Amino acid sequence: MPIDFIKPIVAVLLAVGLGYGSAIWIIEGGATGGKVTLGPWTTLHVPDTVEPGPYARARRIAPGLFKAVPKEIVTFVAENDSDGSPLTSKCGYQVVSSQPKARTWSLTVYNSDAQLSDAVNRRYSTNPDSIQTATDGAFIVHLSRRNSGANWMQSPESEEFILTFRLYGPEFDVAPQTNVAELPRIVRGAC
Repeated sequence: MPIDFIKPIVAVLLAVGLGYGSAIWIIEGGATGGKVTLGPWTTLHVPDTVEPGPYARARRIAPGLFKAVPKEIVTFVAENDSDGSPLTSKCGYQVVSSQPKARTWSLTVYNSDAQLSDAVNRRYSTNPDSIQTATDGAFIVHLSRRNSGANWMQSPESEEFILTFRLYGPEFDVAPQTNVAELPRIVRGAC
């Protein structure tokens, strides 16, 4: 008799666990779509569908830094430089890019907890209207603890940090075959 009572409880717990686990797996990119890594940048690729299902909608809203509707805003996140080393405030960096293929863009610094940086100058983010760009739209942003002149953003006090690069009105569909050359390089300087 006690075994008959335990079987339904085990079945329910197993069903809930498998359902929850499979949902997380799909949202994290375990099925078609999911995370796309291009150089140091990662984004979510949610294929366009006529009727997006619950998993496609969940992929769009689940991770905080990726909140956006594809084709309107695409958010790329970097935790490493272009050579694969973690971003750290112990080093300086140059974020180097040609003209992004989008209506406009922004580059934002977050601490390792995905909170806005504690920059003394309160400049957490930049865009083409707030920095000097070349006539062709190319730019270099200097990122370090100490002021390094034009186009400077201060890295956070926390050792490791995160960068986001957002494209507003991108002119390309982000997919696994996207050309990494379309995104900024993150070049480590002196440490």
